[in-house]
Amino acid sequence: HSGTAHGGHYHAFLREYLDKDASRWCDANDATVTVLTHNQEQGLFAHRKVTLDDGSEVEGPQAVSSSDAYFLVYRRRDCRLPPVTDGEVPELHRRDILEDNMKLAELQRAYEVHRQLMEVRVFAPTAAQLALRRSAAQQLQGLTGDNGQWAEDLRIEPASVALSVRTTKTVAEIHRRAVDALLAAAERDGEPWPWAMNFAETGRGGSRSRLCRFTPNTGETGAALDEQLPLGEALAMGSSTAPSGVAAPSLILEVRGLNEEFDVYDEQFASVVVCRWDNALQAVGLGARDVLRLRLPRALPASWLPDRSPSPPEPQPPAEEPAVADKGPQDFDE
Repeated sequence: HSGTAHGGHYHAFLREYLDKDASRWCDANDATVTVLTHNQEQGLFAHRKVTLDDGSEVEGPQAVSSSDAYFLVYRRRDCRLPPVTDGEVPELHRRDILEDNMKLAELQRAYEVHRQLMEVRVFAPTAAQLALRRSAAQQLQGLTGDNGQWAEDLRIEPASVALSVRTTKTVAEIHRRAVDALLAAAERDGEPWPWAMNFAETGRGGSRSRLCRFTPNTGETGAALDEQLPLGEALAMGSSTAPSGVAAPSLILEVRGLNEEFDVYDEQFASVVVCRWDNALQAVGLGARDVLRLRLPRALPASWLPDRSPSPPEPQPPAEEPAVADKGPQDFDE
């Protein structure tokens, strides 16, 4: 046991008898029970030095040593519990056991549902640009001059909603919930979001929006999630972190114009941030039109490179015969 009497965590080490001469040790860690390997058993029950009354030290028996022991259970070696059938259990006790088992099964179902729940934070489409400007302002300190005219704008937190969802639901279902939640939040605001007004007027977007991975600190928009996959599986694709280990993964609702196409995300492309230099302020601008992100190929496509194939030699003019100097008198008037 580790912790205090009011709370903490404990492991129960149990010895399970498989038959008369065989047994194995198990580690009961809350609801998870694992069988200890031979090396783990050796480490758990390591030999220890025991000091006798005369001061001498001897190698003591194998034992578990812990200063935080919760409780210890001893069992006689020659005590074998006989198998018990349901009919041999008294009716009163059998009823209590059945009730406890039903409660346990209900708790297990609730735990399984809870294990599938995940909190997802979905950002509004405008969050990417605002986060990008804030990141640029932080990285370019000293080059932005007196950015007081943008300071208030950059202090605004990007609009977002938190959704508690089941990882077994498809991305398409989460997508619809996110759209409804963001539009509802826009309607509650005193100044409705312009994108939301236009989005709602066109049938709540339809195929004009999608959910993408998002990094709130930098405003980086990642790959779009596959609408047909369960959310947990879609988040796990291309990620080294399992969904259950991710606290509130961040997504963004990406919206395209009526006659526009979504950008194709390519991991081979590099993310480049470009800021406009404001000649009037003699500083880097941080306005909404001053900072943008480009995704450029790390290596130029072959079609962009100049043609390096050898060109045929250019024709040379015919060689002229060398002029012969006239040794006679020269008429400079001519």
